[in-house]
Amino acid sequence: MRYPYTLFKVKSKIGIMWHARFWDESLKKYAHSKTTGVLVEGKKEQRREAEDAAKKLYEEYITQLKEAETKGIVHSTFKTPNKQTVSNTPLVEYLSDFWSAESDYVKFNRDVKHKPLSTAYIKNNYNDVRRHVEPFEGFECITVGSLMYIPVKKLQLSSNADPLVHENRSRSPKLSSTPKT
Repeated sequence: MRYPYTLFKVKSKIGIMWHARFWDESLKKYAHSKTTGVLVEGKKEQRREAEDAAKKLYEEYITQLKEAETKGIVHSTFKTPNKQTVSNTPLVEYLSDFWSAESDYVKFNRDVKHKPLSTAYIKNNYNDVRRHVEPFEGFECITVGSLMYIPVKKLQLSSNADPLVHENRSRSPKLSSTPKT
């Protein structure tokens, strides 16, 4: 029999914090983890306070699982990430929404900063996303949270391979009048 939870330390901006990891019998692993909110301080590192907080979190976790089972929610769908968070949004969808005419960014510049973006600027950036980012195969399964340097570098390399595009001294792409041979 495994322990229902384990404690471990995680370094964060405010210091080292205790986190609890909960055992999931159906998956046969410690599948769910959550912060206890207890800082690792002092000679005994506040282990007892972290244990108490972990017990409460474990009880909440069990009640959530039971509620999900009574509602008929399958465990795997219970564990899926929330689509509403930015990090789980597909990159292409995020960029398209970001450069739409009624996005939060456009409204913020217009209403709060009182420096509205020109419609041509918004339209050009939206069209650039449609023209360069959407057709690139490297961004198909990537979310905002999983974006890394490698797919961006591959996009740059694929655009440099295009004979109609070359870079000038300011490193911005310019169209050439004749294709390179």
